Amino acid sequence: MQDLQAQLSGFERVLSARLPQHLAGSSVARVLRQLYATKSANAVITCVEALYPAEVEKVRQLSAEEDQSSFQAPPLPSVVSVQSAASRLSEAVALHDGKGAVNALRELGALALSPPTELLFNRLEFSVECVVGPARVVPLVELAMMAAELGADERAATYIIKGHALEPGAPELHDLNTVAGLVALNAGDVAKAKECLSESVRVCEQNEFSWLACSIRPFNLLLAQKLLQRGEHAAVIKYLSRCQDIWEYEAKRIAFWIEAIRKSKQPDFQTPRFAKCSGQSRAEDSSSSDQEFVPACKARDIVRDLPFGHPHRSRGDAGGIQAPNGRCH
Repeated sequence: MQDLQAQLSGFERVLSARLPQHLAGSSVARVLRQLYATKSANAVITCVEALYPAEVEKVRQLSAEEDQSSFQAPPLPSVVSVQSAASRLSEAVALHDGKGAVNALRELGALALSPPTELLFNRLEFSVECVVGPARVVPLVELAMMAAELGADERAATYIIKGHALEPGAPELHDLNTVAGLVALNAGDVAKAKECLSESVRVCEQNEFSWLACSIRPFNLLLAQKLLQRGEHAAVIKYLSRCQDIWEYEAKRIAFWIEAIRKSKQPDFQTPRFAKCSGQSRAEDSSSSDQEFVPACKARDIVRDLPFGHPHRSRGDAGGIQAPNGRCH
């Protein structure tokens, strides 16, 4: 229940986040909000599915039978409607009412935002491609990350190629190498995944600008966590040690993680934005001996992922709207 409440709060924050005035109308901001809202909606559904798998599976099957020809994403729900539906969802879960929980998911707008995988990525690809210019790399990297997280490896590999074609900066390369490592790991190539982990931090060490550009944005821990689960302690410790020199403000937290790994503990690198539900909250899981090594990571802020500065991009080039036949808006 605590996991569900955390995901509902995250969903609401994405929808209500206020951007600086000069960015509020940006196509990049609009697409990023759509991507983050979709991720949050999917996380909420995953939480409910852990509690009521049969009910959620039934509604997913019905959704798959509906018309999937339109790539236009549905409008994002209002904060007020989300707050109202979230209250009903929490009440249904408290009453062990699976049918009521699914109905609340529909009212929440989560089911509309998270259709079957094929349609989901077709929609998001369409939105990303409506961003014109080099700024497209920002939402494209997020889309690649989402594909990797959901196990859509072919899609993720395609997005990596497209991302590199847009001359990404060091922060984007950091994430693209992380995605490449996740794809390699899913294919069973641990050696390649470790190479990608090392490369993901090397791109931030190339020069002073790369160091600065990476340091003002959160570093990516998804691949490190996956490798740690595979027992690749040495590779992860080396990665974290190098991260300490770039993300100096996180040095103490990173040192805490390194010490935990050396003691054969499993630190939880996941942030609220990427956390997955297991049907049991961390607070309820008192049987784990690793609970003391679960530091609270800061979630990425939607504003921090926008292209405030790039050596080859001015604010005036931050991304326009492409309108083929009036379809992008």
